[in-house]
Amino acid sequence: PMKLTVHLLLLSLCMPPAGSADTSSTRQQLVATGQCVACDLGDADLAGLRLIGVDLSNADLRGANLQGAILYQARLSGADLRGAALEGASMARADMSGADLTGMDLSNARLLGVNLVGAQLSGASLAGAYLTGAILDGADLTGTNLRGARLQRVSFRAARMKGAALDEAVLRACDLSAAMELSQATFKGADLRQAVMQGQDLTGVNLTDTR
Repeated sequence: PMKLTVHLLLLSLCMPPAGSADTSSTRQQLVATGQCVACDLGDADLAGLRLIGVDLSNADLRGANLQGAILYQARLSGADLRGAALEGASMARADMSGADLTGMDLSNARLLGVNLVGAQLSGASLAGAYLTGAILDGADLTGTNLRGARLQRVSFRAARMKGAALDEAVLRACDLSAAMELSQATFKGADLRQAVMQGQDLTGVNLTDTR
């Protein structure tokens, strides 16, 4: 009986946890088919993978490791990315509409042509990020840190911007004309040349040293 008990104990230690096995299987499905709609990839290790054009719509990616992953033209609409690691990930032309990026650290990220319509970015950091041709219409940017970000031809129509920090940011040819709560954002030292802000009441806004 003692030998049997020891054998079973060793066997249990060698077997991966059920959740780990499920995640591994889901990861294999994603790599093989390029599709994993509404699947559970929480805490999955996807670092460095080429995920070009994959469909991860409505997927649970909380805590997933996506460092260095190539997500060019990936479909991430409605995905939950809270707590995911995205350092060095390439997300050009990805569809992240309605995605939950609350509190995410996207500092220095390159988000070229990314669709972030209706995305949740409250409390996130996009400090020093590059956003060219991105669409942030209807996104929640409440308290978002965009200090020093480089934004060009970005649309902010109906985006909620209460408490957003755009100090030292470059906003070349960005459309802020229909952004919401813009008067409660900060723009100290920002480059607003060619930015569209018609119709906005900027009374009381800190525009010190803006260009």
